Amino acid sequence: MIHCAALSIIRRAYDQGGMSRESSVDVGGRSFAKAVVGLQLLISMLAAGLSLFFLDRTAAAVSLSGGLIMAAATAVVATIALPSYPGASANTALMRLILGALGKYALVMLGLVMLFSQSSTIREERNALILLSTLFLAQGAYWLAPLLSPSGLARPRTYHRIDRKS
Repeated sequence: MIHCAALSIIRRAYDQGGMSRESSVDVGGRSFAKAVVGLQLLISMLAAGLSLFFLDRTAAAVSLSGGLIMAAATAVVATIALPSYPGASANTALMRLILGALGKYALVMLGLVMLFSQSSTIREERNALILLSTLFLAQGAYWLAPLLSPSGLARPRTYHRIDRKS
């Protein structure tokens, strides 16, 4: 999970007393985050397709919007929490993790408020249930993604050190 990768950055930076500028970033955390967002998009499209097949267009649009909100929120937390530069201290990594989580929850709440305030069809009981169930399915993919990764729940290797001797 993205939080696991960010916490790994914090632990490494704390253990090493900060990362040196000679360190390089392994993009495993970012590629894993892209895979999680892709999985969430796949779940939202699958739910929208099933809603279109079994119900109607409105249910499909509502289902797709729930999954897209969560995929966008996961992309926001990955962008903020996973640094793309070497040299991050433990304090900086923790601050980015907290800001990423706050950004994610703010985006989810903003998206839900906008959907419920702008559309009267979403306020119907069936459509609200479809929206929230797709949202929770996408969040479930976010939570269960470490189990689906090849390394399982192993601690992600985010940084590796390159020692340069002159």
